[in-house]
Amino acid sequence: MEKRENNCLWMLKGISCLIVILFHCPIHNLVGDAIIYALRFPIPIFLMITGYYSFGKNKYLRSAGKTLRLLLFGELVTASVMSVCFIAGIMDANPVDIFLKTDWIKTIFFGSIFNGTLWYLYAMFWGWILFYIISKIPHGYFFMKCSIIPLLMVHIFGRMLVTKYSDINETVYLFRSVILFVVPFFMIGRLIAEHQKRILEKMKGFRVTLLIAAGAFLIVIEYIIWHQFMDLQVSTVFVSVGMFLFALQYPDFAPNKLLIRIGHVSQYVYIFHIPVIILLNAILVKNVLDTVAATVIPYLVILCTVLVSYGFDRMRKSMHTVSGMRK
Repeated sequence: MEKRENNCLWMLKGISCLIVILFHCPIHNLVGDAIIYALRFPIPIFLMITGYYSFGKNKYLRSAGKTLRLLLFGELVTASVMSVCFIAGIMDANPVDIFLKTDWIKTIFFGSIFNGTLWYLYAMFWGWILFYIISKIPHGYFFMKCSIIPLLMVHIFGRMLVTKYSDINETVYLFRSVILFVVPFFMIGRLIAEHQKRILEKMKGFRVTLLIAAGAFLIVIEYIIWHQFMDLQVSTVFVSVGMFLFALQYPDFAPNKLLIRIGHVSQYVYIFHIPVIILLNAILVKNVLDTVAATVIPYLVILCTVLVSYGFDRMRKSMHTVSGMRK
């Protein structure tokens, strides 16, 4: 089926961006805890959208280059903000020390130097390289499709075991890797694109709603039984796939135009939100009562990140237009 403009997907990306911000700058109450625990669909959504739109294009190396430039830009922006804060005396962390103490082997494959949330872009970069190699292997994609469920099971249940019997913080990067995170969801998106007509015919109306509802029910069950924060849970798969299929079924469903606009600058929201968090935390914590700072910072971060991302996108497009006119 022809892929047309999908405002519902853009809105879904916008919602996902805001949730990612609230993961890293949480609201300090029950609502904030619920967001962190239950709304784990943003990264799977981003990966499925990427896999969906990559189907039939095979421009893997070009995409790898674009991702590499984006992650380097993200590291540079974060390092610059940290340097300004350190020189101004409003932050103790010295970015030079962080750079010198970097474990380069681990960082190159799993990220990150200054911005820990950029693990997604590091994993996506190696994902493009992997998909390029797979595209050159006979039946490579068939084996990748067969790996979806096993990889999801290894990720979810492997992390549960590690969390129970050791310190997950020491090995969490393995679960945020190209193999255990990027491959399964990228391939789900690609698989849906490959068989879109048949899948959407079978998943009409209430079936998609039922899929999302089943995921919501599992969230409650998982919380009662496990009560642990994880990047990916069984419920996450149901909710993420259900929401993605809903957006494909109803591409014009987009009641909030602002979320569509945020979706269009999602990559910059992802890049800028951590530098904004660092800067606002450094300024407000030094000058405002802790309770006040904790209350207002999440909302200020959302506002500032969206404005900076939108402004940067407009500036980039303007410079591109001027450059094109000169040529």
